[in-house]
Amino acid sequence: MAQNTRGVQSVYRIEPDFVAAQLDSVFSDVRIDTTKIGMLAETDIVEAVAERLQRYQIQNVVLDTVMLAKSGDPLLSPSAVATLRSRLLPQVSLITPNLPEAAALLDAPHARTEQEMLEQGRSLLAMGCGAVLMKGGHLDDEQSPDWLFTREGEQTVYRTAHYDQKHPRHWLYTLCGVGCTTPAPYKLG
Repeated sequence: MAQNTRGVQSVYRIEPDFVAAQLDSVFSDVRIDTTKIGMLAETDIVEAVAERLQRYQIQNVVLDTVMLAKSGDPLLSPSAVATLRSRLLPQVSLITPNLPEAAALLDAPHARTEQEMLEQGRSLLAMGCGAVLMKGGHLDDEQSPDWLFTREGEQTVYRTAHYDQKHPRHWLYTLCGVGCTTPAPYKLG
């Protein structure tokens, strides 16, 4: 992807057969304990990834729902969003959407309040994934809460020091891709 602070200028399309071949190569070679999925771009790539996860019975899958650039430019086609909802979400252990991505997945307005964020997190969990880590950096608030939604116990939302960290907002207009660092350290299982 060719991107700067003003937007996305170009996206280089990788063929789905190549994506499938790479997954076959790795999944047939070594035991995969955890895998993280990032930008998928198009329907046929989402299908290829979903099929390989199912074929190799890959567990502990983190889906970083890369759908929109910081500039708001779409990085996932509308049909790919639908396929991601139906084929990929039910197979993943954790999704890590920011608020615009959650809205796109739910075909709903962007959450503006923490209460709306909580409602959207619950709705995403109901779509079949194992857990949802909602990143609140886009809230219209001075705070940026992150919420974890799981299926364990009676309580859907866990507000602990670890999962409900609130930090003062720092505006960095020239920084791109920081949301991708959030899911990187998660080891599930």
